[in-house]
Amino acid sequence: MDTQGTSHEESGRYAERNGTEKALHESEERFRSVVESATDAIVLADHRGNIISWNNAAQRLFGYTADAVAGKPLTILMPVRYREAHRRGVERLRSNGDSRVIGKTLELHGLKKDGAEFPLELSLGSWKTNEGTFYSGIIRDITERKQLQDRLVQAEKLAGLGTLVSGMAHEINNPVQCIFGMAELILDEQDPAKIREYAQDIIRLSKHIA
Repeated sequence: MDTQGTSHEESGRYAERNGTEKALHESEERFRSVVESATDAIVLADHRGNIISWNNAAQRLFGYTADAVAGKPLTILMPVRYREAHRRGVERLRSNGDSRVIGKTLELHGLKKDGAEFPLELSLGSWKTNEGTFYSGIIRDITERKQLQDRLVQAEKLAGLGTLVSGMAHEINNPVQCIFGMAELILDEQDPAKIREYAQDIIRLSKHIA
């Protein structure tokens, strides 16, 4: 019996296994480093919609520690109005794998630990393992963007109002100047027919202003 050959084979398999485990560990460390250094919140969930992991950015954004949310449903991060639609979506995914949101970027609202809502941009992804399907969400707080958009809309409204007011001022100013001129003419006019004519013009112009 070639015990030496068998020993070499076992040593080779052991070294190969160690090498695979080391590469896997290094890959996990790289992934963890990238996730933790991300400025956007990253949330991982299992097929039931329960949180299994999230990064420091998610902790800062929502106010929960990783330990506090581990195993909790994703619904704790959602305003009540979204929860039923989320529940139906999870059930649909579990039953037939159909999803209307995976691979898309959505604008929704999130719910912080203190109960405050904020606008967010959510990108969803999924992957499968021997243990089942898992989901990832990359979440970006877009509060500042929304505030800027609101200011731009307000500025556009004000610009439009300015144009409207300018046009109204022009429409009013011209007949008012005519009314002033005719009123001055009436003061010095002796001919009743002329006075009547000026008075009729003043009435017409006043109606236009009104």
